[in-house]
Amino acid sequence: MVFCFFDRTDSILVTFFGGMAVATIVEYLTAVVLENVFHKKWWDYSNIKFNYKSRICLLGAVCFGTLCLLLCKVIHPLFVDLISLVPQNVQFWLAVILVIVFAVDCLMTILFFRKNKSTGKEENYENQLPPLDLQTLFGNIGDKIRIRFGK
Repeated sequence: MVFCFFDRTDSILVTFFGGMAVATIVEYLTAVVLENVFHKKWWDYSNIKFNYKSRICLLGAVCFGTLCLLLCKVIHPLFVDLISLVPQNVQFWLAVILVIVFAVDCLMTILFFRKNKSTGKEENYENQLPPLDLQTLFGNIGDKIRIRFGK
């Protein structure tokens, strides 16, 4: 999102709707790829109104747009200011370390799934987490906000 929208437009609407579009397209394509590679659904929006093939939904798109706006207009500018305080050679080595950590994490994830797929244990890993019910989740958050602010 930063590469697409930061310093490319001053329009809040372009950033919001562009963030919605880009993230939703990426989410849909990711769902299709994951379903075809692993032969299972990784998330399901069938219980959310305005969903498309249970892979994407309007609520998610609005959240993505809001987060893109927050990222590009608030978080990233603050982060750039903080990073500018770190010497360039330290920035370089921190970036190298982060790339190595990311690569090792990706490799370990792939090895984990390959090992579990061959032993038939992937269902055990998937079933360790409760199913995600977004309406209940957002309803609970709304109740907590009303309670906290006394409404």
